[in-house]
Amino acid sequence: MSIITLAAGDQRAAIGIRALAHGEGAFLLPLLGAVQSASISLVMVEGRGTSPSALKRAVEPLRGPVVVLLNGDDYVPGAPPDWRCTRAALAWARVALIHGAGGARMHYELAAVAAALHGRLLLVHCSSAEALAWGEVASAAGVSPLVVMPRAGPHPLPPRAGPVQ
Repeated sequence: MSIITLAAGDQRAAIGIRALAHGEGAFLLPLLGAVQSASISLVMVEGRGTSPSALKRAVEPLRGPVVVLLNGDDYVPGAPPDWRCTRAALAWARVALIHGAGGARMHYELAAVAAALHGRLLLVHCSSAEALAWGEVASAAGVSPLVVMPRAGPHPLPPRAGPVQ
């Protein structure tokens, strides 16, 4: 379990931009760029065991638009009941982007703009199998969700067995 908070002036945003510029996580660049330009703050939650109080401590001191990212796109079940901080995250959020598809830059540009417009955006990285459940829980909590699903097939693709080298 860990929480990483990036806000205006945080050099880790610039380091992340350089590290991701040409790599697999390049889709995150719009969020890091928005942090670097002081448009948003970003709270990245790694670990389904993160407590509601830990999440609250991470977001409380932040001013201006904030994106809370629950990063659960990792082949481990990550439906809403699997996260200890689901209720707290939804109680805090005004809008939610439920991302159950492969990363695309425009989705993260949308997240940065939606956070700037609404102030508090919950961004959930999850599998396509869990995305609709997240959307339903967000709606039930009074949070307007946008659910992004893959155009075809599941996300993430099931791991294939192969020779170990």
